[in-house]
Amino acid sequence: MKIRPRLALVCLLCGAAPAFAQEVDPPPAPRKPRAFEIRGYFVAGSEQTESPKTFDAIFGSERLLLIGGGGELIVARRWLVRGQVSQFSDTGTRVFVDAGEVFSLNIPLEVTVRATEFSAGYRFLVKPRWALFAAAGRTQYSLTERSNDETDRSKGSGWHVLAGVDVKPIKWVMLAGEAQWTRTEDILGGGAAEALGESQLGGLRLAGRIGFAF
Repeated sequence: MKIRPRLALVCLLCGAAPAFAQEVDPPPAPRKPRAFEIRGYFVAGSEQTESPKTFDAIFGSERLLLIGGGGELIVARRWLVRGQVSQFSDTGTRVFVDAGEVFSLNIPLEVTVRATEFSAGYRFLVKPRWALFAAAGRTQYSLTERSNDETDRSKGSGWHVLAGVDVKPIKWVMLAGEAQWTRTEDILGGGAAEALGESQLGGLRLAGRIGFAF
C-alpha cells in the first residue's frame, strides 16, 4: 500500500517531462549577412601635392585641404565600389620665378582643384563592427585659375591606390580613416609650375570619412 503513491508520482513526472520539453522553443537560427549595404558619407583630407614648390610659392603651403562627399556599395560584406568628389579652393598670389628664386607679384590668384574618383576594392578581417580595406581606381582632376577677370581651366587623369579601416560604432553610422596615393599625368602648365619644373597634381592623402549605412 505504501508503494503505490510513490509509483504514481514517478509515472506523473515521467509523463510531464516530454510535455515540458515540447514547450521549450528551439534556439533562433543565426541571421544571414545582408547581400549588400549602401553608404553615403562626407570626407575631408589633407593631400601632400606632387608639385610642392608651385603650391608653396602661391599659397605658402605644400598641402591641399580637400572636402567633399561620396557613396559606397558593399557587396556580401567583402567587396566595395565607390564614387567620390572632393574639392580644394583657396586664394593665393601670382608669382614670378627667376633662376629658381620666387618673387610675389601681389596679384590675387584663386585656384580650385576638384578630384572625381572611382574605386573598387576588398575588405579584410571583416568583423561585426569594423573591417580593413584596400582599393584602387581612377582619378580625374580639374583645375581652375581665376585672376584679373581671366579664367584658365585644365584637366588630367591618373590612378590611385588606398587602404584604411572603417568602423560602425552604432548600427547606422559609419566612420573611416584611410591613406591614398594618387599619380597623375601632366596637368599644370606654364607660369610658375613650368619654371619650377613641376606639372602634376595628386600625391599622398590622409582622409577621414563620416556617414550613414543603409
